[in-house]
Order: sequence, then structure tokens, then C-alpha cells
Amino acid sequence: MASILQILRDWHLEVEEQAALLGLPENTKPRALLRMATHGSELLTEDFLHRSHCLLAIKNATESLYPHNAHAASLWITTPNMLFNNVTPLRIMIAEGLAGMQRVINHLDGNCDWN
Repeated sequence: MASILQILRDWHLEVEEQAALLGLPENTKPRALLRMATHGSELLTEDFLHRSHCLLAIKNATESLYPHNAHAASLWITTPNMLFNNVTPLRIMIAEGLAGMQRVINHLDGNCDWN
């Protein structure tokens, strides 16, 4: 759990964005995220595990795109992408949930849907 939260912090996401990606309520407070990092066993739902897997896959793929520039890899998530109609991958993932995460993974893997 702590490594997933670190990825989200490395991407410089707001608490609301972090909560949305993790499938948590909009009103999730920062201290709740910190508490989950140490006592997160109640979060081990199928949905949470699937989201975590997707986030790790995206992190690994962006690091492969920018192997010598961790900052660029982190910025990729919040940079508008012309293959997503100039929408950021972050907005795709928040708006579409798991389907959006898979869409971003497909894009990073070279399986673009061109939408």
C-alpha cells in the first residue's frame, strides 16, 4: 500500500486525484491516506488490487519510456496527450476508472485505440 501511495505522490497528485484513482470516496482526507499506508489491510478488495496493479504497470511503463529521466516519467501522467485528444492520462483514468487505466496501459504498450 505504501508503494502505491508513493507512486501517486511522485506524480504530484492532489488528495482528491489519489482517492479517485484508488476508488476511494471524494471526501477522503490526507490523514486517511496516511492511515491506509500503515493499516491498509481492509483495502485489499479485488477492485483496489486491480487498481494497484494498473498503477504499478503504468509507473513501470513510463519509467521504460524515460529510463534516464524520472521527472519526465512522472510528468507524463499530467501532460496532455494528442492521442487522447489532448486530455491528460490522469483525466482519462479518473473519468473512466479501471477502463481508463487499462486504456492508458494499452497506449503505453503500443496498443492505441486512437480515441
